[in-house]
Amino acid sequence: MFALQVIDLIGRANFAAVVCDSTGNTKRFRKLLTECIPTMLNLADVVHHLSLFLKDVAQMTYFKEVQFCFVVRSMHMLNK
Repeated sequence: MFALQVIDLIGRANFAAVVCDSTGNTKRFRKLLTECIPTMLNLADVVHHLSLFLKDVAQMTYFKEVQFCFVVRSMHMLNK
């Protein structure tokens, strides 16, 4: 595994965790890597999940007016 070779080159002690999104292949990669290095934490990409959550929340009808104001304000800033 190329990533393991790079980690070994730098030193396993210099890595605390592996973080990436949760697609099937990246999830498997994190699992394999943390099995090879038991001291490394296997973490999902929290920022990516938060971004997806906020995108869903922004689609709620309650926030439609807020989105519109943001778009108008952004367009106004672009025209300066």
